[in-house]
Amino acid sequence: MAAKVSPASAQANDDVLTVCAISLLAEILANVLHEGLGHAATALLTGTKSGVLTTVAWSSDIDSRLVAAGGTLANLAAAMVFWIALRSATGGSVRLRFFCSQVLRSTSSPAPGISSSPASPISATGQS
Repeated sequence: MAAKVSPASAQANDDVLTVCAISLLAEILANVLHEGLGHAATALLTGTKSGVLTTVAWSSDIDSRLVAAGGTLANLAAAMVFWIALRSATGGSVRLRFFCSQVLRSTSSPAPGISSSPASPISATGQS
């Protein structure tokens, strides 16, 4: 007969490295959804000339309010999907529920120090 493992002892096996890895993957997914699916895909669908996609921003020569709003819209859509997944995964593993909650947290709140404004108040010459 196989030995039964209690849920309390299974949770004790989660170490700091596992929690950090899950958090890191959730943050990467949230960033790709925001920048890639939100801004870049919206620009592609609206015909805006392709810009530069990095891990911190998507930029192009043309400023569009729709493209700027695409990141927020992608965050709202992803937050709704992961909120539904989190609510329906009551029987799921602790790791799965933690991952869903981390992605939900990452998509529903902006990173500290990151401006939601697409334009910088300082010009290229360093003067405002």
